[in-house]
Amino acid sequence: MVRAGIPIDEADSLAVLVDFDNMKQALRWMMGRFENKPTEAIKGVAVCLQAVARHHVRLDDTEIKAISSLIKRLGRDVDGLREKNRQRLLQLDDPANLTKLLHLPAALVKIPVRLKTTKPRKAALKLQAALAIEILLNAPMRISNAICARSVVAGPGRSTSISRPRRSRTTKPSITCCRLMSPSCSKST
Repeated sequence: MVRAGIPIDEADSLAVLVDFDNMKQALRWMMGRFENKPTEAIKGVAVCLQAVARHHVRLDDTEIKAISSLIKRLGRDVDGLREKNRQRLLQLDDPANLTKLLHLPAALVKIPVRLKTTKPRKAALKLQAALAIEILLNAPMRISNAICARSVVAGPGRSTSISRPRRSRTTKPSITCCRLMSPSCSKST
């Protein structure tokens, strides 16, 4: 807001922040940094300000509706993955690359053993990276991420699920594709 021209002395409450004219001025300044085009992040700021206006400042319904119409003019939300991320994930279509990713934590864990005495900090960072990757590979996905993964990895009319075989704790998770016969993924192909 201050960079948009609103004096800092006037920005002394949330009410000033969510004032419709101040909000428009601040969002225009932000869009000016991107060739006067709204971005997903700018829309996110506007949605956040709307929540502040509704729940903390408790603006009346007409003011909330004005903010809602402003948010609608900022464009629609992006569905699914962006092209850049989709291109990066295409590398995992190659079974060799997928295998490398799934075995990466085990490979990273071996490095700290060699570095433990000479470079303990570097060893700890490698171990930390291995642990983080292992958690990300094994942690349950959020539903919204699973839906995106299904549409991107499997393609139209197919579904993808990530699962760990029950018989062995050492077996890495596997990604399987199946046709969408029902809401649950029941037949592998």
